[in-house]
Amino acid sequence: MIRRGDLAVGVALSGVLVGPAALRGGWAGTAELHGHAWVQGWVAAAWPGWRGGTDLALGAAHWPVVDPIPTWLGGGLSHLVGPAAAWNLLMASGIVLAAVGGGALARAARGVGLVGAVGLATAPIFLGSLASGLTEDAALGLVALALAAQLHRRWSLAGGLLALAAGCGLVLGMLGGLAALGVGAVQIWQARNGDAEDPWGAHDDAGGGALARTARGLALAGALALAGGSVAAWPHRANLGVDGRRAPQAAPYEPAWRTNPVRGADLLSFVAPREVPFADTRAADPAARQHPVYLGAGTLALALAGGPQLAWAGVLGPALLAPGPELVVAGRPTGVANPVDTVVRAVPFLGQVHHRARWVLLGQLCLVVLAARGAARLAVRWPVVAQRAPLVLLAETLFLSPAPVPLPSTPDAHPA
Repeated sequence: MIRRGDLAVGVALSGVLVGPAALRGGWAGTAELHGHAWVQGWVAAAWPGWRGGTDLALGAAHWPVVDPIPTWLGGGLSHLVGPAAAWNLLMASGIVLAAVGGGALARAARGVGLVGAVGLATAPIFLGSLASGLTEDAALGLVALALAAQLHRRWSLAGGLLALAAGCGLVLGMLGGLAALGVGAVQIWQARNGDAEDPWGAHDDAGGGALARTARGLALAGALALAGGSVAAWPHRANLGVDGRRAPQAAPYEPAWRTNPVRGADLLSFVAPREVPFADTRAADPAARQHPVYLGAGTLALALAGGPQLAWAGVLGPALLAPGPELVVAGRPTGVANPVDTVVRAVPFLGQVHHRARWVLLGQLCLVVLAARGAARLAVRWPVVAQRAPLVLLAETLFLSPAPVPLPSTPDAHPA
């Protein structure tokens, strides 16, 4: 599933996005970077063992970590290259993984691989998470690889990768599980009806026993994913039934509405390109997070070129969830409640997404698949599209996307 071209794209993009911060001797990212780096610091002190808490802060003797795998890896790397370089390597690795996973998923869905690689690694919602120091979202590429394995009917690999994704971040594992359920439903439908064309691009497996084979495979993948997810979720069991909203009420006006620093996604931010730099609009709040949900004109155009497909449901669903409890337009609350958010808060664990815009991480996976398939369809008539489409997506990221390019830098300081 992994191609050298995708790997090369990921390495190049990681150099552009993380390199400037590393060259300045700083940390790539801001906001929650401080908290995650602090946790990596006291985990590193016990490495290769695992500390379940710290005496460095009151009430933190038991501190369930939301991203144990990146935290443990970062703690180990810090012994080799120092804490700042270890952090930057984790961020760069997440970008490479996104490119590799995006390319693999695009090809598994019968699309143009490089469109998937560039599209996922430069997705505004993904780059916003990295810029905000949310290491638990950095392994988005693992979910893409898991879905690619599922489409190839490599069930054990798919389940194992989803389990790893849950160990990298609980929300990421949940989003991956929902995506896998959607793909699995289509695979069951295809096997039952013997359709030659799967809207998700899964390899055909019609004929005698196809339904039974698919059901057994999905059960195996689901069991592995559920086992891994349960292990990751167990330390957080006391909070899983609690509504995850922690953000304050919407302000009368949010100047940084293109990057959605609080609560959820502004409705206009899905289509509004870059205008005001984030640093200028949130200068008084260094802990503000960035969650840009800009879908991109180029990505949408390619996706629409693929025609009607079931994967659009995977874009629409997260888009309806992303605004959060109240609809906001161009930074101003409308006073209109989002009925979809009310439904989500009634479902255990789904309400744990503190910032509702993070649902777009799932929608972005589906949109990348649609764009890659659309590019493949256009390339049948115009072969040049396969080479030019990734460049169009890259140019849009550089010049139109509200996502930060390169990632912001936090100055290095003494670990204490």
